[in-house]
Amino acid sequence: MESDSDESFDGVDFEGVVDESGSGTSLDVSTTSSDSSNSENVLLARNWCELEPDSPEPPAFPFSTRPSIHFHSNDEDNLLQFFEQFFDAEIIDHIVTETNRYTIQKKFKKWFPVTAGEMRVFLGLIILQSIIKKPEMRQYWSKNPLLLTPFFAKCLSNKRFEAIRLNLHFADNETFDAEHHPNPKLNKIWPIYDKLVNKFRATVTPEKHVAIDESLLLYKGRLGCIQYIVGCGL
Repeated sequence: MESDSDESFDGVDFEGVVDESGSGTSLDVSTTSSDSSNSENVLLARNWCELEPDSPEPPAFPFSTRPSIHFHSNDEDNLLQFFEQFFDAEIIDHIVTETNRYTIQKKFKKWFPVTAGEMRVFLGLIILQSIIKKPEMRQYWSKNPLLLTPFFAKCLSNKRFEAIRLNLHFADNETFDAEHHPNPKLNKIWPIYDKLVNKFRATVTPEKHVAIDESLLLYKGRLGCIQYIVGCGL
């Protein structure tokens, strides 16, 4: 996907993306009075029918929203603000609460409550591991000169990192009710998933035509078999 070109953003309203007033990061979510009518039109467009080679083109979904990005920044070089736009204090505090709750339920020994600051450091190290790749987790804290990465040990000890990783939790197991849960199969991550989806919707209004990368779709054709064999080293 060629997403680096300027043409990828044609039709997107970037006006107001940078907050010249210096008020910091904020959301500007706009709503239209035609939401109810749009919902009705979408329901009408969801009438499935079998298409033949000579069938007329099916009606397109009505699209009356203005594509835009509802995000203001006063410092484009500050990458942390983009992470905090989605993983804000509410989400971090939720992860901290559920992680500490899980250690109590599990009766995990030698545990002291994780803090919001410590959780941010933990998540930062997880992201950093996608850039600095090593075959084993413990090698990030190795003192071997060939593998030494002192930054990790300065942020968190190996034992503390592993303790947080083993107890990381996003939902309360004791309150789970499969009959009334909106999505029982995702109950372990549902609170965070639901919050992030709302964040995405509030931050970006996409264009009418949105492309989905083929790697996100399940494919069982010949090409898929070849990729599976190559990936497994067969």
